Amino acid sequence: MAFANEARDALIRRLARSHPARHVWIVTTRHADADAVPGARVMRLDVDADECKRRASAADRPAKWQELIEEWFIVDRTRAARGDSR
Repeated sequence: MAFANEARDALIRRLARSHPARHVWIVTTRHADADAVPGARVMRLDVDADECKRRASAADRPAKWQELIEEWFIVDRTRAARGDSR
């Protein structure tokens, strides 16, 4: 997973500078990535915490994932409350 994260980070850093690409898709779960590229259009998947937890359980993910999912949605609700819709 570290390799994928490093590659994503390198791509985001590169997109922050002038580039010839017309369209680039970055799939991420980090809230900060939405702010990383000026002018980026962020598309969110409409999946709630319960569905994420169900999918994690169905995929036999470690129990810690349930807590991590809840933490992610707490941050998400906090951002939404302060008007950060990205």
